[in-house]
Amino acid sequence: MTERIITQKDLQRWREESLRVANHLYSDYHVLRFLSRVPLIVLPKDSKSMYYGRAHPEPPRIEVYRTNPSINFSQKNWEIYNQSGMDHELVGHLYHMLGIFSDPRESTALETQEEMAKHRAKENPDWIEISELIPIFAKTRLGEKKLK
Repeated sequence: MTERIITQKDLQRWREESLRVANHLYSDYHVLRFLSRVPLIVLPKDSKSMYYGRAHPEPPRIEVYRTNPSINFSQKNWEIYNQSGMDHELVGHLYHMLGIFSDPRESTALETQEEMAKHRAKENPDWIEISELIPIFAKTRLGEKKLK
C-alpha cells in the first residue's frame, strides 16, 4: 500500500466538501462563509497520538498533520477518514467556537462529525460505515460519557 501524505490541495478539497455539507445542515451562513477563508496549515510531522489535527479560534485556523493513522489506508478510506477529520475540526470545532452559541466541547464536534457523515451516507453508501463507527469512537474518546 502507498504511504499517503496530506497536502495543501487535500486540505482545500476537504474544506470545500465540509462547507458544502455544512450549508445543508447549519444556518449561520456568515460563519460558514468566514470558514471558507480560514488558513489551512499542514504541520510537517506525523500526528503520533493525535488523530488528525486541531482547530484554533485565535487567530482562526485549522492545522492538520501531514500524516496520521490513515497513512496506509486504501485511497477510498484515506479520503473518508481525512474528510471526516476536516468535518470535525472545521465545522465541529471552529464553526461552533465562532458561531452564535460558542460551544467548544469535544462532544459537540463529535456530534457534528456524525451528523455530517450521516448526511453524506444518504448520497454515498461508502459513508454508511463511518457514520456508524463515529458514535463508538466518540464514547471511547469521551470516556464513555453519553452524547446528547
